[in-house]
Amino acid sequence: MQETTITNHLQGLRQPWKCQLPAAVRPFVAAMPQEFRRETLIAALTCYGVYMPRVRFNYVYDKREHVTVLQVVVLAPQSGNKSVIDYIVSRLVGRLRRRDKIFRREEEDWQENPMSEPNAKGQCFQRKRPLKPIITLGATMSLTQLVIRADVPERLWDEPLILFLYAEEVQELVNNNKKDFSNLGPAIRKGYDCGSTLDQDYVSSYSATPDLLLSHIVMGTQGGVDNFMNATELEQGGLTRKVLLRLPGDLADDAPLIRDFTPEEECTIDATISELMAQTYSRDEKSLLPVEHLDMKWMVSTVRRWCDDIRQEVKLSGSVALGTFYKRASVSAFRLTAILAKLYLMDRNRPANWQNICRRAYRYMAGYILDGLLTEWGGQFEAIVARQAKQHLGLQEPLFTICPETFTREWFNNLVAERGLAKGARQFLYTWKKSGWITESQEDGDTLYTKTEKGRLAHNRLMKRKGGDT
Repeated sequence: MQETTITNHLQGLRQPWKCQLPAAVRPFVAAMPQEFRRETLIAALTCYGVYMPRVRFNYVYDKREHVTVLQVVVLAPQSGNKSVIDYIVSRLVGRLRRRDKIFRREEEDWQENPMSEPNAKGQCFQRKRPLKPIITLGATMSLTQLVIRADVPERLWDEPLILFLYAEEVQELVNNNKKDFSNLGPAIRKGYDCGSTLDQDYVSSYSATPDLLLSHIVMGTQGGVDNFMNATELEQGGLTRKVLLRLPGDLADDAPLIRDFTPEEECTIDATISELMAQTYSRDEKSLLPVEHLDMKWMVSTVRRWCDDIRQEVKLSGSVALGTFYKRASVSAFRLTAILAKLYLMDRNRPANWQNICRRAYRYMAGYILDGLLTEWGGQFEAIVARQAKQHLGLQEPLFTICPETFTREWFNNLVAERGLAKGARQFLYTWKKSGWITESQEDGDTLYTKTEKGRLAHNRLMKRKGGDT
């Protein structure tokens, strides 16, 4: 199995200072102990993003529009400070929950009594299902119910809203997914991207093909998170859509002290939520307001520079996990930055350098997300890729073809070991150097090999006559 060499991508980077953040976010960061402020910022931005379903923006490497959807996994031991995240979610999503509770009662009334009251002739008729846009979801939910929740806004307004799934214990969601009628894994993966439809076409049940936009924050212990992020999620792309928050804390640590919000902070939070709701719905909530296109062109150079740096690292390390994870880590960080930018634009007292703060926040969050994915799942992902490669031994490309223009000794050793070849890595390198196919150099204590023009020409001539490892 090829090992994943993990670089600390937060080296030399600083989190945005509390005083520099938008007024809507500062109360949450200020209320938490210092060691939780990074996770607090990401959780708060994720919740605020649920209130921005009419915001659209373009990502650097993607032509289609993006939305403020984030999928967060919180990892903490039992009694491991998960209350910090619960406090944030309860405060920010509370208004939607209270509204949804009224809507759910209307649904329950219809389910208990789907027939109308008798008319003058004593006739009863089937009542229509009440179309209520319920946003907040529970962990124990069927796939059909998810289709209904995503379809109702489109039936009402021909536009989707962002749904929000919250699970205090991710094992609830795992147990629910074990039922054949409620496998939510593919649906959750689709909910990350704008324009991905959730298709269900039944004869006797609810049928629809709505556009699903699904943010979630799910929390769990190591075992619960491992069950949630199983091999299927790792292999089919569910993993790369996630933002992993590993809450700090040791066994003997005291519970975190969370201070109450001041009256001024409460007013700021409520005012922000009200303004976001007013930018989503008309006054009577019978229609949606036009889509707002958020200009993020000023972030292009920052995103390109960060991705270019990671690509150079991929070339040297040869890590498949790094080459796969960094792309969506950048997307998730960009979405968090877009939410941050929107909150800055709503803040009348925003700092003059707010765009520079956003650029720094993007680099920090992209590195944090990438390191979290690599640390927790990088080795498993590399093992899956290696196992798939071994299933196609007869179709392997020659070693010289696979090697990048410059590669390390460690990377090549892992490649040869992964192939299970009888000939060792040292013999290949000795033969290639003796033939003038590669040159050897030292850089920062690592042995680097670089292909030569002679090697490329010789390799091309050989490959015209025969295949296999050379």
